[in-house]
Amino acid sequence: MQGELIYPTEPIRNHFSYALRSGGKVFSFVFFGIGSILLSIILLPTYKLIFRDKKTFSRQARKLISFMFRFFIRVMTILNVARIKVFDKTGNEIENQKENPLRSLSSCIVVANHPSLLDVVMIISQIPNADVIANAYLDKRNILTKIVHMLYITSNVPYDELVERCKESIADGNVLIIFPEGTRSLPTGQNQFKKGAARIALAARCAIVPIYIGGNDKIGLRKKDPLFLMNPNSCYKYHLFVKEKIVPDDCVGLSEPIAARRLISKVKAALADECNVENRL
Repeated sequence: MQGELIYPTEPIRNHFSYALRSGGKVFSFVFFGIGSILLSIILLPTYKLIFRDKKTFSRQARKLISFMFRFFIRVMTILNVARIKVFDKTGNEIENQKENPLRSLSSCIVVANHPSLLDVVMIISQIPNADVIANAYLDKRNILTKIVHMLYITSNVPYDELVERCKESIADGNVLIIFPEGTRSLPTGQNQFKKGAARIALAARCAIVPIYIGGNDKIGLRKKDPLFLMNPNSCYKYHLFVKEKIVPDDCVGLSEPIAARRLISKVKAALADECNVENRL
């Protein structure tokens, strides 16, 4: 399958509809930027004044960001840019948010495939206590830098410190989101899975919850795609398939490298594109 597109190229059937969705996409990204600025300079500083305890601030701020991401997705849904659905481990769609298994997760790691730019937004919108390991470039000057510094873990710290911070976050009840590929997938398939999530799960002795991000082609949001592109004939469909938990219990007594390989092989089996053909709808 090397070199073949995961989603074959389709012709645009309705150029007017395509133009409307493309315009909606541009508006959505501008809207996201404005929201990030307001969050950085008004909302989070206000929360800092209200919630003086560091852990309380972090907990409430994470809930706020999850709510804002849900609102952002709602705006994209109204503009016919993107829609999201969550499916349980039996493949049934979750229609009642009270039954959403992602909203009650705690002290675990969520791993997911990484087909598009908006994956982390989609997942955090469903998890009110989400933590992430942010890419180092977000530590530089941009509209997200202040948010990252206040709430999240950046990848540009020494490995031992990174693991300790992840363990502390998980122990505090947070859900750590990790993309094992380390970067967005190519249109021709997934990148090699890294063992970081498995190593952190072993260190923290916590479960791993795989989420396969299915749906349709994310052209325009994939790695190396021009941002002005859009799915030819539909809005972006984000279908989050929550898989069975992976627990490290059967790795007790194994050396760390062997245990990490065993865990990441299970993650790979849950998230590999070739194992989720039916979920790429």
